[in-house]
Amino acid sequence: MFWSSRRKRQSTNYNFRKLIDTQQFSDTLPKKGKAQIICDIDKTYLETEFESVWQMIRVALEDAREKVTVKGASEVLLAARWGVQRSPNPLDDYYPQQLHFVSASPPQMRTVLEEKLYMDGLDWNTDTFKNQAYNIRKARMDLLKTHLIYKTAAIMDIISESQDGSEFYLIGDNAESDTYIYSGIKLFCEKRLNLQEWAQYLIYAGVEPKIAKDFTTSIKKIPDVSIKAIFIRNAPGYNFISQKPLTDIIYNFNNFYEAALILIYMNVIEVGFLWQLTRDFHNNHGLPLAELIGSLDKIAKFPNLSEEILIEISRTYKRLSKAGPLMDSEKDPSTLKVVETSEYYRMESPQIMELAQKWASNIKAKNHKK
Repeated sequence: MFWSSRRKRQSTNYNFRKLIDTQQFSDTLPKKGKAQIICDIDKTYLETEFESVWQMIRVALEDAREKVTVKGASEVLLAARWGVQRSPNPLDDYYPQQLHFVSASPPQMRTVLEEKLYMDGLDWNTDTFKNQAYNIRKARMDLLKTHLIYKTAAIMDIISESQDGSEFYLIGDNAESDTYIYSGIKLFCEKRLNLQEWAQYLIYAGVEPKIAKDFTTSIKKIPDVSIKAIFIRNAPGYNFISQKPLTDIIYNFNNFYEAALILIYMNVIEVGFLWQLTRDFHNNHGLPLAELIGSLDKIAKFPNLSEEILIEISRTYKRLSKAGPLMDSEKDPSTLKVVETSEYYRMESPQIMELAQKWASNIKAKNHKK
């Protein structure tokens, strides 16, 4: 009784901004990138298990060399950041492309995680960690594993610091609520939801009304940006909770090779990297020829594909064919698909809100079973 009343009383002066611990790296290159990639870390970039208290302790005690990168994640992010130079001037505003990490891990793990990212050959513009000590001080243990308001606010901070015309690519996983968080941000940036509707959208997912209102009230004018794509990794052992047509625009991927092909299709990664990435995924990460060919076959059928990409896909096919039998025609392990946008963009805000309520209810039911 004492605990519940204490928790309720402290929620009245809860400041969600205290959760956000962002570090911005000094860089001699301009900060104004057109393509901005925001990537989660746990279960998206790193293979992480922390469903139990013991697992959380074990993850916290691991050093950088013990942490396992999701196969191909570093190569794809490196190609996305440095692999496109549309101008001969290396100081062009759009080069390198911007990379941000947003993690639900506490800042105390920043040193180890940054060391791991450096070991993988990456550099980045900002990283943001969740100040869990604030929840502990506020006796809000119920919010230690709930990241909705933290991640939403952290990503909106990055967006608010960007320039007009910036294009955002959000990468997460299906283990928690990344899809719901990213979709809410996309709907707001597209002006499909106003601030009051967005607050209710968050409340549906379990954010306390006052905290949701404090968040939306804090948002001032944001740049004219677009959320070009949402990528959700199908983390092993987790199910993707869909709510059509809200989730029709999501790119699910089983491996980062599929994500790489979409980024090539969207001109975020230079098409000339296709063979190098294909070879790396097969030789270094054990991706079977069947999956490589299945993914190439599907991306080749995407609409409005440039002739340059089609030619490079053809070259990659020919090189793979020299390695042996390609695949059983009846088997297609690739999850790549063209996203359907027509029904998504026909939705008015009342329908969006109705679907969001159902979606949030299904997500909470799944998390409750866990």
